[in-house]
Amino acid sequence: MRAARQGDFDGLCGLYALINALDLAGCRLGRSPVHRRIFEELAGSLPGGTLRRAIKDGLTGRDLLRAADDAFPTFRKALGGSVVVSRPFRETTFRTNEEFLESIADIMASGRSALVLNVSTPIYDHWTVAASITPQAIILRDSGTLKELRLDRYTVRRGEYRIRPRETMLVHVRPLKTGSGDSG
Repeated sequence: MRAARQGDFDGLCGLYALINALDLAGCRLGRSPVHRRIFEELAGSLPGGTLRRAIKDGLTGRDLLRAADDAFPTFRKALGGSVVVSRPFRETTFRTNEEFLESIADIMASGRSALVLNVSTPIYDHWTVAASITPQAIILRDSGTLKELRLDRYTVRRGEYRIRPRETMLVHVRPLKTGSGDSG
């Protein structure tokens, strides 16, 4: 029997995805006690009853946005800036994978940003982070075992294996201004 992993008993992949996105957005802390405190703050920022539901059913994009809005301001100084989380494609419909890939590639190339993707399979829904794009796949920084989203399998349209663009979250770090006296 294999060892238990994140996701076996909980649906907290969204919290892990937000933390993994910080690294790609330029908050290079290595694994540190700050990450644990961020995780605790994110979990503690979930509305009453949400954590229990998340263990069984996972977190929604709205849950993650609220948790991020509540938790990240506490860590501005430790993270080197303000973390802003948004859903840039909430009102966008992509007709093809290529349209979506072009949009996320532009964001990924801009720096100080990372993208949290929501994917759906016949077995589960999952939050993960896009690390890079190849012609064949989106390479991931994932809290579980998912390494890539093969583009011949996953689609932005209907299907058993789907990327949900409208749920995609942009994690952006706005650097602190030096000499601003900001102690937050």
